[in-house]
Amino acid sequence: MTAKGPNSVDTAIRKAWEWAGVPFRRYVAHRIAQEAESSRDLEAWVRFVFDFRVVLGVRPFRFHFALSPYQRPSEILSLLRMVAAERPRRILEVGSAGGGTLFLFARAAASDAVLIGMDLPSMPAWRKRLYERAFGHPPQRVQIMLGDSHEEATAARVRRNLEGQTLDFLFIDADHSYEGVRRDFELYSPLVHAGGLIAFHDILPGSCACHGVRPGAASGGVPRFWAELKQRYEREHRALEIIEDPTQDGFGIGVLRP
Repeated sequence: MTAKGPNSVDTAIRKAWEWAGVPFRRYVAHRIAQEAESSRDLEAWVRFVFDFRVVLGVRPFRFHFALSPYQRPSEILSLLRMVAAERPRRILEVGSAGGGTLFLFARAAASDAVLIGMDLPSMPAWRKRLYERAFGHPPQRVQIMLGDSHEEATAARVRRNLEGQTLDFLFIDADHSYEGVRRDFELYSPLVHAGGLIAFHDILPGSCACHGVRPGAASGGVPRFWAELKQRYEREHRALEIIEDPTQDGFGIGVLRP
């Protein structure tokens, strides 16, 4: 008889932990789906995602789920109001791991909207199922696309999903390197129709860029790329910034109208 090695034991523990979390995840999905059917204004929905959390058990055996996005509430609320005024029917979010902003965009979208959330293949399968089943309010449809947003093959999948239609709203909040955010813009901005909306998160420099210390906000190369776009678009009054406090550490949302 061969004894199980440490790897086998660790794998068994992980599998047992995953199975133990199934009822918890089903409960979370049920809670969110129920809430998604309720009627709230946008300000109330923002409060909801920042407050929503479910915790079961005690450390180290504890299950935890939260929707709180890495956003400033006032900034995301201002963006949501802009989006809601357009009643978009086709939305793409590049960088949907946490789920909070994708949930909010569904609240601001048209009742029959298609929302595509994109993130890396490392997103757990249960999160993908949760977002697709619980975030939209039928007949809305939420689709999660896993892949490298920088690859042309991923952009081709988005185009196929759109079935020849254009995007009404694009939100870019994924790879924050200068090259990464530029690549996302190059691949997906052509899918947005003229007069639509394109938004970027983290357009203000974080403390790492300003002072060389560990950041409270990791803006990376987004501020640099946004500054270039802003110079190009603001001449025609097609660029604006949503910033709560100009002296804040990172955050901020930039919006373009192509």
